[in-house]
Amino acid sequence: MISIDRASCVGCGLCVRGCSMGYLRLNEGHAEIRERRRCIACGHCAAICPKRAVTLRYEREEDFTPAPENELERLLLMRRSVRHFKPEPPPRAVIERALNLAEYAPSGKNYHAHRWTVLYGLERANEMVERALDFCARTGEARELLKIKAAGTNLLTCDAPCVIIAWSPDDALNPVVDPVVAMEQVELMLNQAGVSTCWGGYLRQVSDADPELRAYLGIPEGCHLRCALMAGYADREKYVRIPPRTPAKVNWME
Repeated sequence: MISIDRASCVGCGLCVRGCSMGYLRLNEGHAEIRERRRCIACGHCAAICPKRAVTLRYEREEDFTPAPENELERLLLMRRSVRHFKPEPPPRAVIERALNLAEYAPSGKNYHAHRWTVLYGLERANEMVERALDFCARTGEARELLKIKAAGTNLLTCDAPCVIIAWSPDDALNPVVDPVVAMEQVELMLNQAGVSTCWGGYLRQVSDADPELRAYLGIPEGCHLRCALMAGYADREKYVRIPPRTPAKVNWME
């Protein structure tokens, strides 16, 4: 899905660091594609490359446009998932404000049945990671997490110093949609405040399978974790371009 111009590549390694699938590596001072790895065409490698040495194959020259002047559009287009964080958490007041503003997110019949749990600080987040990985080791759930962690990467939380969790009762009117809509609003507010984020799908998967982990997170019986957001300050990840996307696939009924 991507091509690399070796003449332009300076071997900085930012594209390798930004690839969530391990699709790229450095070899003899240049980035290259690794065989037998899958590319999901997210465009992070192209967006982070300071020399435009990495491109998606369907990119055209007109794709390299500056971010629009409209503040909301710029926020939507420049938002990227970050998986490398500095150890210091964002100020608690910034997190609290984003969560309070999320109470204005759309919700079925203004029900807002979801609640929040925030793992604030690396110590508490890492304690949760150890509990989750112990469950995976005992049961075989998401066993790839163990192999990847042994290689030095924590995919469960990406060592984020703050993990925001939204959970809701199973019998809520919209038990999944409402928390996800609210969390997206939290993400945009945090990004606007300079806080980087990444959604934590693995944490939801393990929590679904482990009632003890849900209890540890303060999620009562009859409720489930609906989504999780890793938050913190990016460690060297600075995206300078907007990766291309295909136009929306729309069925207009007029």
